[in-house]
Amino acid sequence: MNAEETARKWFDYAEMDWQTAKHLYDSFYPKPREIICFHCQQAIEKFLKGIFALYDKSFLRTHDLAVLVDSLPDEVEMPENFKKICAGLTVFSVETRYPSELGIEEHRMDVTVKDTACVYEWLRDYVERIFVKEKEEITSISE
Repeated sequence: MNAEETARKWFDYAEMDWQTAKHLYDSFYPKPREIICFHCQQAIEKFLKGIFALYDKSFLRTHDLAVLVDSLPDEVEMPENFKKICAGLTVFSVETRYPSELGIEEHRMDVTVKDTACVYEWLRDYVERIFVKEKEEITSISE
């Protein structure tokens, strides 16, 4: 499997997590806040790992989004406010695994879904620009 195929698999898994989070958020009552926030964190984590794969770079096996963001390839210039959002999402990868530590407030979940949507859209747009740029370069080389 080449770098692009591996990246696409990561992006597909990220999309499944994001769609799951949105579906639960839009359709369930009461909202399963911890599960929604967990899927938000997972969507961003998997998308970031897909970017590493796209650049054929290795990454640490971690759920810490701040660590992943800090080690992104130099070509990826993520806005500072999105870096902070990613750092804040990390807690949901661990918090949701231990029932004794649950208790995410509804407002926090709302903000998490909204922030995840912004970061996810930015990441998706970034990757789409890379693929368009690659195709343009390939086309210009073959002409």
